[in-house]
Amino acid sequence: MRQREIKYADIYIKTAYRARRTPRVCHAWRTRKLMNLTAFFRNRFYEIDRWYKARIEKPVTYPHLYTIDPIKFSRSLKERLTDSSRNDVNVVNIGFKLMRDDKCKLTEIEEDDARLELEARKRTLKVNLEEVEEEGGIENDPLRLKSIAEHFRIYADLFEENCFFYPIVNLGARFKVDSEEGILYRRIYFGNLITPTEALSPPLISYKAKENSYWTLVLVNPDGNIYADRKEVLHWLVCNIPGDNVNAGEVLCNYLQPLPLRGTGLHRLVLVLFKQNVRRQFSSVGSRIDQSRFDGRTFSLLEFYKENEEHITPAGLAFFQCEWDKSCSACFRVKLDIKEPSFTYQWPAPYVPPQQIIPDEPQPFNLYLDKYRTVEDIETELLRKRLARVSVRSGSKPRLAYPNIFYYAEKHSLPSWLHLEKYKENLGLGKYKALYENPLE
Repeated sequence: MRQREIKYADIYIKTAYRARRTPRVCHAWRTRKLMNLTAFFRNRFYEIDRWYKARIEKPVTYPHLYTIDPIKFSRSLKERLTDSSRNDVNVVNIGFKLMRDDKCKLTEIEEDDARLELEARKRTLKVNLEEVEEEGGIENDPLRLKSIAEHFRIYADLFEENCFFYPIVNLGARFKVDSEEGILYRRIYFGNLITPTEALSPPLISYKAKENSYWTLVLVNPDGNIYADRKEVLHWLVCNIPGDNVNAGEVLCNYLQPLPLRGTGLHRLVLVLFKQNVRRQFSSVGSRIDQSRFDGRTFSLLEFYKENEEHITPAGLAFFQCEWDKSCSACFRVKLDIKEPSFTYQWPAPYVPPQQIIPDEPQPFNLYLDKYRTVEDIETELLRKRLARVSVRSGSKPRLAYPNIFYYAEKHSLPSWLHLEKYKENLGLGKYKALYENPLE
């Protein structure tokens, strides 16, 4: 009996990396690099390399697994407790001692509670939010305020790494803002965002104090000094405040609005309230401050505290964050009469492979050549195109309502790469966005 002839398709293995038909033999190969512009196009011809050997499956490769030994990278509980106890010993409290009553204070049930519960069920009860905040707000928990201040590195940047104090005095501060809706108040909490425009005038300060006591209030910026390291910018300094009447205190440094520099991100503005033992003269501090100059407001809160350590004790704390806006430029130009400092982040230059006559990967040749142009050259070209659209009399030309109205007509008359570049330029896409929008504005 004649045996049936076995064909190539009968021995096909699904997992094998080969074609379903017999491989072509004596196939003439074409060159892989064509020495003309077609080498930049995506449909450039490439020879396909395959493995055509039958009955051999493609091997399965697994990634190399790395095992992490926790003994080498983590610490034991004993080591963690030892480090925490060592750090607690070196920490110094430069403020008042925290007095806490761990016992729960039981309050008697008043006769008025039934009426309040009835009003709450009918949704007719009115609650004074200021009284609620004074009784049970975060301001009355010095431990939480201390943890927040440590998170923002307030103690470490104003004093020293191992110094702290408990904000036992509830320091209330709010800015008066004139808006279209009327007069609004922006309160300073603990790290909230307030714009320099909202902080043009000095804040309204409130705290509880006895009439025969004296206080000192300081507002500093630990992130804005560009003239000296480990020093702050002094924005406000009021000493010998009788009780809670800030307006009756001695102003050693007039208020200056927050001035976060352009390009430096968020700045911390910190209000610190010191309690004085007696009324004291701070004339030496005021003589070193030149309020008319920005560099004259260089101030060190640590040195100020060390000079008067026996007479002042930190007791209150509040701070907010702000970022540059147009009011900062106006303040530098009008009030301080200096050129505004500006900063930009210098990004590391991206890696660009060596230029080749024919690149290995197909890509548009205009984009390939732009990789090897300097940024200044490209910006100069865009600036010339933008100035060409500006007239001395009429100003900048308005953008066309239908910028690509000749899209289909130009598609047949222009090269594809030039047609795409003109399309992006008309719509302001990519680098051509600078033709219609000024980043400094």
